[in-house]
Order: sequence, then C-alpha cells, then structure tokens
Amino acid sequence: MITGVYPAMSSNGQTIIVGETTVGRLYISNDGASTWAETQPAGNVDKTWQTSSMSSDGNIMLAGVFGGRLYLGLTPTTNASSGGSISAPSCGNAAPTNAPNLFQITAKGNTATVYFVPVSGPNDKYYVSYGFDQKAEGFGVEFNYADSSGVIPYTINYLFPGTWYFKVRGGNGCMPGSWSGVMSVKVTAFGSSLSSANSGANNVLGAATQASVVACMSYTVQAGDSLWSIASSHLGNGSQFGSIMQKNNLSSSLIHTGQVLKVGC
Repeated sequence: MITGVYPAMSSNGQTIIVGETTVGRLYISNDGASTWAETQPAGNVDKTWQTSSMSSDGNIMLAGVFGGRLYLGLTPTTNASSGGSISAPSCGNAAPTNAPNLFQITAKGNTATVYFVPVSGPNDKYYVSYGFDQKAEGFGVEFNYADSSGVIPYTINYLFPGTWYFKVRGGNGCMPGSWSGVMSVKVTAFGSSLSSANSGANNVLGAATQASVVACMSYTVQAGDSLWSIASSHLGNGSQFGSIMQKNNLSSSLIHTGQVLKVGC
C-alpha cells in the first residue's frame, strides 16, 4: 500500500508518479496504476519528496524536496532500490476508431449530465474528464459501457457552483481513444442552466438554451418517428433529443409506435 501524496499523471493516464512522505520514496507506474515500482532520481536517497509533476507526455519528471531543491530529468524507467528494470508499457488492444461526439450538457442544481454519441469500433468503457478551465482536467470518472448505438447520458453529482468544462473519450481495455470536443456549463446549487454550444471540433448547433425550452407536453410516438424528428418538430432542433431521453429515463434512442413521451418538460 502506498500512503502517498503529491501525485502527477501523464495526459494519457498511463504514467503516474506518487511521492510517499513517510520514508521519502517516489513510486512510478507505467501502466495506468496496474503495477508500481519504487524509484528515485539517481544519487538521491532517503529524501522526503514534497511535490512531483511531469510533462503531458510523461517523459519529463520534476520532483522537489523539503529545503527548496528541485530535481528535473527523464521519468525513471528503472527501480533504483533494487536495480531491476521496469518493462515498457504495452497494450495489445485496438483503440476506438473515433472520438465520442459530446453535443450537450444539462445542469440542474449541483449536478451536470453530459450527452454524447458513442464511439464506433472496439470499445468497452468511457472516461469523463472535467475541471474549471478549458482543458477540462482535474477530475474524472470511468464507467463500463460497450453499446455503440444511440446516445449515452452520464450524470456527475456534487459539483461546486461555477463554470465547469467537460470532455469524453472511449477506451478498449488498456487502450484509450481520442478526446471529444470540450463543452462548458454553469452549475448552481439553487437553480438550473443548460449548456453552451460545443467548443470542440465536433460542433453540433442547437444545444438547448433557456429560451428554447417549451411547455411540458405528452406525445404519442407515430410510425416513422425518431427522437431526432420529435425534437425537431417540438423543440426546434433535432440535437435536443437528449433532453427527451433524460426526461423519460431512456437508456437508448430506440422508441416504438404508441409509446407516450414527455417532451419539453
């Protein structure tokens, strides 16, 4: 067990370093925290490391010790305490063939629900990353989901009031996919607001705004209907079909003739 603080992680989540404050060691993982090795900058033993950081690609590491010294160098690939080598990380899984299409976020009170079109190709999980700036980093959650059809909604709870930025990527086992575009939403503990338009490469116009919310109605699905066509007719834009899914607790976009849906509620 590593009783550590001062962690740092590469942008792909595979290289991680953690400073352990009781004995002054640094621990490194090259496989996304599956395995760990004990290591230190060469020539420095029994230091009480106070901070650690690394470049986004995980190749450069910065570590600081109590007393004001900083150590900068290549991220270690050997175990300094035993002399053993750490195998380079490898993954035999194929990556998803595209990025998720994050097209809408709705916020209510201190929760936010992201809506995105899943990736195609091999995938079995998704990772939602979110934070206070346009990098959408600092917090995150991973969940298993293998269906590649419909729209996936995912709700994040207990958010502080303010503007939050979100992005999503798929994954296949140990292989991460590409990030979606970034979207922002304002969260408040005392009301609700709806998302801004997608600021990433996958622009989808017509994300819901307060002005586009219509009065609640019940709609009976007709032959040939789809959630997109219903949203186009009654909400003004087909891309708002995610709100219909949310209000009706739908886990996929499949609907059937005669089904009664709440629209614009």
